[in-house]
Amino acid sequence: MPLSDFAERIERLSAAARAQSQTARLAPYFPAIDHALANGVSLQAILDELRHEGFDFQLTGLKSALYRIRKKMAGLPSQATPNVKDTKQAQPSETADTASPRSTSTTDEPPGIKSVAQLQQENPFMPRLQVTKLYAQQYDRPAISNETFEEMKRKFAAKSKT
Repeated sequence: MPLSDFAERIERLSAAARAQSQTARLAPYFPAIDHALANGVSLQAILDELRHEGFDFQLTGLKSALYRIRKKMAGLPSQATPNVKDTKQAQPSETADTASPRSTSTTDEPPGIKSVAQLQQENPFMPRLQVTKLYAQQYDRPAISNETFEEMKRKFAAKSKT
């Protein structure tokens, strides 16, 4: 039984390390922090409140911890993060924006172009402005290359009537 005893000791060390990590302690606060950031609360104000809760982050450390939490939560299935989804749905301004006919209609989009709603579903932690930029970036690529255009000009050139 020494192997199982060793495994239990390692598991206790792992649990203790998770309990000591500020990022691990911050994770339950994340939905409220993300909601506050989406509503325009400054990161410094959030940091001040977290310090009252016993955290000793610096501003850059908080940014890093939030990034890691977002990255970790983005890799999880959507059922694993119900609090964040509920928080996002509770915001009436965003639900009104995503209900626009242009963003929800996938039939208006050219093939290979994703709608704003699709991009927002794929990137639930990305701010609305960034999703809109991502949507616009899909259109900055030319549909045909210069070589293809020149080939089409040769192929469909107007025939002279002489």
